[in-house]
Amino acid sequence: MRVLSENEIQIGWDDIAKSEKEAGAIGRQASKPHPRDTGIPHVGTIIRQIAIRTGVLKANCALDEDILEEDMPLRMALGMAWERWVATLHSEMTWQPGEIKHLGIAGNLDGLSNDARGLYVNEFKCTWKSMKKGILAQQLWLWQGMAYAYMVGACRVEYHIFWVNGDWKPPTPRYRTYMVEFSRRELENNWRMLERNKGG
Repeated sequence: MRVLSENEIQIGWDDIAKSEKEAGAIGRQASKPHPRDTGIPHVGTIIRQIAIRTGVLKANCALDEDILEEDMPLRMALGMAWERWVATLHSEMTWQPGEIKHLGIAGNLDGLSNDARGLYVNEFKCTWKSMKKGILAQQLWLWQGMAYAYMVGACRVEYHIFWVNGDWKPPTPRYRTYMVEFSRRELENNWRMLERNKGG
């Protein structure tokens, strides 16, 4: 895997104005949530089980953060609000295209884009972790992005990360995007890992 680009995104007043203009369409789309198929294992559930089994996460912690599940609802609401808002800035993206299923596993990717460089997945994260180590240190996010890329036949994932505290020197909000390209072998190996663990 390699990071093709890393960009610091500066949010300006024109972005606020654009967001207000686009909010109607995004709001209408978001008001119709895509239900998850409860009869088929989901990418996020499988990854969480692997992370707990391997000691990456504690059993009572959430997927993306090492915090207790009872503390998650407010953070989850903030993450959802962040994703919904920033999606308005990316009109070229199909936001929340709905549940996809591939070889007995389901997934709900955040967005899908197709430009001159080809098809790629969009993943949005709102995190209180430090940004110092960068995207390649975020193993669970990489597994998730690779799974979605494999499911749609892409090899790239653009991660939109809201680092709430930046690098903690001092704590300052930062928005960065990372375009990560995965090899076919990496995608296949990741998918095989999910298949081996989809039984729980």
